[in-house]
Amino acid sequence: MHFIYLYKSEITKSFQTMKKLLLSFAILFFFATYSTAQNDFVLRQKFVLDNNVPVKMIAAPDLEALHLEDIQRDKLGLLYRIGLASTVNITPLNSGIWTTLPNGDRKWQLVVKSSGAEALSFLFETFKLYGA
Repeated sequence: MHFIYLYKSEITKSFQTMKKLLLSFAILFFFATYSTAQNDFVLRQKFVLDNNVPVKMIAAPDLEALHLEDIQRDKLGLLYRIGLASTVNITPLNSGIWTTLPNGDRKWQLVVKSSGAEALSFLFETFKLYGA
């Protein structure tokens, strides 16, 4: 069995060293986070859709047929369905509206709706920033 006895001056010195080390890491973290942040001009603005933003309606699925499928899946012991994937052709080139902001940045806006949907989630197959 090893026993180490630290004198009070050694404990105080260790505590001060640890405080300096933690402060250094906090400052490093702050600058690392701050330096990688992008221009957040768009994010600082209050998020309000423009009046002329087009609405893209997605056809609702056949809920009756889905309910019957869910009953069959339940009988087979399969996992519950929590959503339905649907492929659409929505791009910044064929849908939505572009607006140039006062600082020269551009924003793309589009409203997507589907009647009867509890929520909509989006997965981008390809995402390109044009003109960057």
